[in-house]
Amino acid sequence: MFIHKSHSKLELCNIIERLDLNITNPKQYKKSQLCALFLHRLKRLEKIKPDIDLPFNNVMDIKYFLSNPNPKKLLSIKEKNNIVHICKKIKHFCRNNFNINLTEYEDIDELHNDALYVSDYGSIPSVRKAIREYNECSFLNNIEVNIPQHVIKELEIKNKLKQKNSFVFQHKKGQFLVKFD
Repeated sequence: MFIHKSHSKLELCNIIERLDLNITNPKQYKKSQLCALFLHRLKRLEKIKPDIDLPFNNVMDIKYFLSNPNPKKLLSIKEKNNIVHICKKIKHFCRNNFNINLTEYEDIDELHNDALYVSDYGSIPSVRKAIREYNECSFLNNIEVNIPQHVIKELEIKNKLKQKNSFVFQHKKGQFLVKFD
């Protein structure tokens, strides 16, 4: 097994600290040395305790996660900027009452093709927002956004943190004495 090169040294150090592996001061090593130490410890690891911040729950998931490209770094900066620009054009169409004449698009098909193209990159918040607004248009077909599992997990955690406690009415039976002075 090997660790894919798209995983940074900082991310590997974070995983080592979260899993509480016996590697003292992992930041002192070069990335190649750290990968070798990490893989050596991983071979002996049988169970892990799940962590909310990590996208895996068992040793097999860790191995699969590390051997594949980092899902957070699938795009280069230039590609991501291009996708964000397309999302801005889609949102511009939506915020101008779905009028194609007020946008840079020549026709609806070009807009639809752009929306389909960006829908594959659901890890970018602009994509999710643009497609949500695009789907509000009644005369266009709805498009589903492909959101990676680690982003879904992060969004669920954020939603749990946003929820406020709501007070619930409690009905109690019995005899009560109420005094008015």
